[in-house]
Amino acid sequence: MRMRAGAFLLLFSVGTAAAADKVPPRPKFSSVKTPIAKCKTKIKGRDGSDPVLTCPAPKGFAVEVSYSAESTIVTIKGAGDKELVVAVVNPQPQLEWRLADKQPYAVLLKNRERVIVRGLPGHDRIQTEVELSAHKNAAAHAAALADAMFP
Repeated sequence: MRMRAGAFLLLFSVGTAAAADKVPPRPKFSSVKTPIAKCKTKIKGRDGSDPVLTCPAPKGFAVEVSYSAESTIVTIKGAGDKELVVAVVNPQPQLEWRLADKQPYAVLLKNRERVIVRGLPGHDRIQTEVELSAHKNAAAHAAALADAMFP
């Protein structure tokens, strides 16, 4: 009986060690920021309409910023026809791209009240908001939440 228990323990230990080897390492997370001030006019506003701007973006993505009466609309286009549209009231002057192993997967937009986190096309399940009043460093907290939601 004693030998069977030892053999079971050995088999169990080897089995869990092999399973642990198959878990991929977590990616290295980082950020890149795009100042909206660096956006260039794509379409000039005429007769009271607002302009449409194009902004620098990481490779594989295109960003357009347009305006409505009450908000700023940020459209991020990815591969194919996939796009993410975020309407923000009074946004701060930059977009923060979250990267996993140097590949963009989410964007953070901050306004006077909150940090809005949205997953880029292909990472649609990443979606949260952090109230500025709830956290001393809401942007860092929002980035950590985005990283935690990364697959």
